[in-house]
Amino acid sequence: PRRFPSHGEVLAYLRDFAKEFGIEELIRFETTVVRVSPAAKSDGGEENGKWRIESTGKEKKTHRDEIYDAVVVSNGHYIEPLLAEIPGISSWPGKEMH
Repeated sequence: PRRFPSHGEVLAYLRDFAKEFGIEELIRFETTVVRVSPAAKSDGGEENGKWRIESTGKEKKTHRDEIYDAVVVSNGHYIEPLLAEIPGISSWPGKEMH
């Protein structure tokens, strides 16, 4: 017997989740993260703690090179969340989801 869901099942679950919570426009499916590295000072990085994310899209063979304030690496089997301890998160006005 199988112990884990297939790629297709996980993808369908994530798409349904995004649709249910109205966050589809915030998520890029079918995207591979190629590299995560501290952003250079010329990009507003290092001293500000910014990150350069390079990714490629499957469908259109697109390549993106973007700068972000933070990176969250989350993988696992969706059973028991291990939430990051982020100073000030309790005062954040948005909805926290895992």
